[in-house]
Amino acid sequence: MNRYGLTEDSFASSDAEIIARCDSALMPLFVLAEDACHLSESVQNALDGVPWREIRGFRNFVAHGYWELDPRVVWEVATDSAPALAAALEGACRKHIAGGPLLGT
Repeated sequence: MNRYGLTEDSFASSDAEIIARCDSALMPLFVLAEDACHLSESVQNALDGVPWREIRGFRNFVAHGYWELDPRVVWEVATDSAPALAAALEGACRKHIAGGPLLGT
């Protein structure tokens, strides 16, 4: 979102633009949530603090209830939740690449 110079208010500013903005933000978020849903239980357990249930719920809501999405929820997920998940996954991968166990065992 920052890449495009958007703020939360400008993201949700007009009906015609909301659809285009949500579409452009939702696909990457959907893919991230879909991929996260397919991580093994052991990987999910190793990443404490990641709200896996909420991630699955967001994925399902996007897949099945798109017309009901609040642009401010999309904004929150895109600017807060997705970066936090990406940071957790990147940290686990860096630890593993450095020779540590991926799963903290």
